[in-house]
Amino acid sequence: MRGQRILVILNPMAGSGKGRRLWQEVSKFLDSDSCIQYRMHETRAQGDALRLVQTAKKENLNLIIVLGGDGTVNEVVNGLYHLPKGERMHCELGIINCGTGGGVAQSLGLPKTTESQFNIIVNHPARHIDIGVTSCLKSDGKMIKRYFINECQLGISGVIVSKIGARKKRWGGAWSFGLQAAADLLTFQATGIDLIVDGQEYSRKSMLGVVVGNGKYCAGGMQLTPAAKLNDGYLDLLTIGNMSLLDRLSTFAKVYRGSHVTSNYLSLNKIKYLEASSERPLLVETDGELIGTTPCAIKIIPQGIRVRY
Repeated sequence: MRGQRILVILNPMAGSGKGRRLWQEVSKFLDSDSCIQYRMHETRAQGDALRLVQTAKKENLNLIIVLGGDGTVNEVVNGLYHLPKGERMHCELGIINCGTGGGVAQSLGLPKTTESQFNIIVNHPARHIDIGVTSCLKSDGKMIKRYFINECQLGISGVIVSKIGARKKRWGGAWSFGLQAAADLLTFQATGIDLIVDGQEYSRKSMLGVVVGNGKYCAGGMQLTPAAKLNDGYLDLLTIGNMSLLDRLSTFAKVYRGSHVTSNYLSLNKIKYLEASSERPLLVETDGELIGTTPCAIKIIPQGIRVRY
């Protein structure tokens, strides 16, 4: 890290204020070596992290350290994709997880302590990981493109994300996602979804949702795509068919172990490209943040960014 141009992006409200507390610890690590030069910026509102990376495009950054949750990491990744390719691939990403969900950190296999995560940033070389990109419909009728590091989902998960904000702050990641998911499983109405997967069309099926995983973990520890790897050049597609209330609950009880994939109502495949359209508009989320509605297209970008993990 000595001699590198380092930008630290802090979301002070991540994890209900955990971000600000962890910054006190991380700043001590950084300041303990006078040869480490960095500047730190706090985010104040949604979209700030993306804009901070965009405005730094002429600085030839070597490393961006993110103190935040999945949403902040997602914004930084999207900011990197506003940079020229050469500059983007020259800049590495380090993560200090402060969020409540923590799916990105879990999928990367990061240790839980702040000191251990910082030591990885200092001592581990960066490795390439794949990135996903989604195009979907905004509320104004225009298409939006969004990059993601961990997962993209449509259907029931979008409803869960749309309702989860206040409970997430009160209960924390695993509890908030679990409680909201269990509640919505009982009421969510399945709808017909048409899929085109790697060029092959599939007839419309009644589904609860579609999960596209780049990483293994999401939503406070759920393993919706337990075989997903961040560097295998594929996305893992999980389709969730309609099922009875009892089957919904029994299947959900297995997602934290990843054993739900044996259900006859689910299908899991390795893919590179997906198009989805639906009878009614379905909410689309990436890395736990709502971005739009169906129709949408999702594809893999192999070795899209470099991360220290």
